[in-house]
Parts: sequence; C-alpha cells; structure tokens
Amino acid sequence: EVPSGAWADTVSRRGLLIVGSVLLAAGFAAWTAFPSYGGFAAGFVLWGISGALQSGTFEALLYDELNARTATDSYPRLMGYANSASETCNLLATLAAAPLFALGGYALVGWVSVGVAVVHGLLALSLPSAPKASSVVDESDEVRFALTSEAGLNDGLAFPFIYAAIAWTMEGAPSHWALTWVGWDLIGKVAIGAAGGALCDDVGVCAQ
Repeated sequence: EVPSGAWADTVSRRGLLIVGSVLLAAGFAAWTAFPSYGGFAAGFVLWGISGALQSGTFEALLYDELNARTATDSYPRLMGYANSASETCNLLATLAAAPLFALGGYALVGWVSVGVAVVHGLLALSLPSAPKASSVVDESDEVRFALTSEAGLNDGLAFPFIYAAIAWTMEGAPSHWALTWVGWDLIGKVAIGAAGGALCDDVGVCAQ
C-alpha cells in the first residue's frame, strides 16, 4: 500500500475511492462472468488493488474536510457513525448471501455484488473533495489511535461473518458448522488477535 498511500497524498482522494469502486465492480464481474482459474485470479488482483487504493483514503478525506471546517473534534464521532453503518451493511450482506444463492445461484450473488460496488462508486461521487490538510504531514495521537482502531475493528468484526456466509453457502444448515464457527472464527481468532495486541503493547512494539 506504499504507492497508494503516496497517491492519496497527491491526487484526489475522492477519485481514488471512485476508481477503487470501479475496480471492485470489475473484479466481481470477472468472478461472475468467468468462473474459472483465470477469472478468479484476475478478480482477486482487481480486488486487491481496489482495497489498497481505498484503505485509509476515506478516513483521510473526512479528516481533511473537517480540518477545512475547523471541526476536527468531530472526527472520532463521525468515524464511529461510518463504521457502524459499514458493519451493519456487512451484516445485511452476510444475511442476504444464502437466500440470494438459493434464489438465483452463484450468478445472482455475483451480479448483485457488482451492483453494490457500482452503488458504492456513486456514493463516492457525492463526497466533497477536501483540500489536503494537516493529515498529510501530522496527526495527533488521538487521530492515530482512531485510525488504527478503525482498521482493526473493521477486519476483526467483519471477517467472522464473512466466513459464516461462506460456510452457510458451502456446507448448508448452520447445524453442520455453527459450533466450529463460534469456537474458532468468532471467539478463537478474536482472542488470539487481542492477546497479540496486548503482547505487542507490553513489549513496546506498538508504541514505536
């Protein structure tokens, strides 16, 4: 993400979000239209580039817009709202995956995913294009902590439910996989991550 981080500090962050959405839609389209090794490989490459372009970009855009309005104190609260909305959408997508698959199979899930990515891009078009501000050169400890926490919470909360959707699609009724999912994906991995974070903090690595 080094080149994408440099781009975010020199070109339009809103533009990066839009391009990232286009690449994500293209990746989902490749998976849906060409369900083969080549199609999946191309889709993962597009998805990876999309994620790199968008990682941290929205946070920086929001901070710069608030800085331009001298309202940076609102950053943690607004990011909290945004993260809550994001996790709610992830949960809804997880719950919708199995019914969509039952209704229209793999193709329906794929094309709905393409449509959602397109909507994501349209929403990015509506965002303001804030001038680059102090977030490029300096950040307070509170903002750094908020950015780091957002990244960890986003992945930590989203992935267990993504795994649940995959298990539901591939293995059927929850009675076949729910116990393993709760024990390992929901509790085990979260506990390991929390322990790793605590150890990292104890030895001073995170502070550096």
